[in-house]
Formats: sequence, structure tokens, C-alpha cells
Amino acid sequence: MKNFFNAMIFVVLISLSCFVQAKPSCADLDEVATVLDQVAEAFEQTGEIREGGEIDNALGSLVEALFAIADSEGDRRLSRNVESLADGWENMDADGFANSLDGIITNLDRLYRRDCE
Repeated sequence: MKNFFNAMIFVVLISLSCFVQAKPSCADLDEVATVLDQVAEAFEQTGEIREGGEIDNALGSLVEALFAIADSEGDRRLSRNVESLADGWENMDADGFANSLDGIITNLDRLYRRDCE
């Protein structure tokens, strides 16, 4: 499970590296939302965050990468969800983290519909 989870985070980070300075393309938005769906499913199976563990470190990287997306998009709702995600991660609050991750996925889907459909 940890290897799968870390692999998903790695894919997100690689995807995000393409657009740290600019808005993501439609393909990037779609890919990140899809991968985040997979991360959410994997996280649901683990159900917890343990400080200092592999999953904790991977989630920290994910939070940083999502802050980069929120900044590039300039979207308040997405930024609030990422801030809530960061709070969930910092407080080891698995439920808060999972709920915020769902909100981020919803916001990415909304941005895709707005910009790409």
C-alpha cells in the first residue's frame, strides 16, 4: 500500500512540475484530478496519517504541490481546500485530510469544466 501511495504522489509531483509557473493545461488538470482520485482511494484504505512515516512525507509533498496549483490558478475555493488539506496533514487529522482532498478534486473538476469544455 505504501509503495502504491508513494507512486501516486510521485505521478502527481511529476505532473505538477510541468506547470509550476503557469496555469495547467486541460490535459494536466484532467490527469491531476484522476491521480488525486486514486490517491483518495488509497488514502481511504490506510485511514490514518502517522507522523514521520512514508505516507506522512508523501502527503507533505502532495500538499506543497497542490499549493503550487492553487497559486497558478488564483482560485479562492481551491486555495481554501488546499489550506484545509494542509491543516489536516499537519494535525494528523485523517478525516479532515480526506474531506479536503475530495474538495480539491471537486474544484479541479470545476476548473476543467470552466476552462476546457
